[in-house]
Parts: sequence; C-alpha cells; structure tokens
Amino acid sequence: IVFRPFVGELLEGRIRSSSEEGIHVSLGFFDDILIPPSCMQPSTNFEANDRVWTWNYMENKMFLDNNEIIRFRVLSEHFTETAPLQKDALM
Repeated sequence: IVFRPFVGELLEGRIRSSSEEGIHVSLGFFDDILIPPSCMQPSTNFEANDRVWTWNYMENKMFLDNNEIIRFRVLSEHFTETAPLQKDALM
C-alpha cells in the first residue's frame, strides 16, 4: 500500500511536534509531513521558549500546539520509489 497525496490536496492531521525547522504533522498512519516556515501563513512565528508556532491574526495570537488538529494543503511531495526486498530462496 502506498500513500501518495496529490499536489493541491487538502489534508487534516495532528501536530506531532514543532521546531525551528517547522511543524511536524501526523495523519495517524503516516508521520513524515513537515510544514516549513516558508509555507506557513504570514505573521507566523516560532516561540523558542515554548517550542510552539504562533500565528498573529488580527492582533490575536493563535497557538499551534502539539496534538491540535490542523488542515493543510499539499504544495509539493517527495516520493522515493523502492522495490520490495527479495528474500533468498529456501533450499
């Protein structure tokens, strides 16, 4: 089974963790999603003391906390196709 979302698709996941690198998101069955700062809304900042991203919207600070559900759009995908490992034939 292969999970390969298409560019432009809207997905819903949970924030797994945050770092200066961006927001790491989990879909439950797939955890390799990274939303880098360059793809976040304008006025989004990383609060290093709390290790959380915040979005300043109309003078209100919105916290993007761990385990919060978020919706995001797929802007690009990096897929490396690999063949299944072949096991040695039994003799």
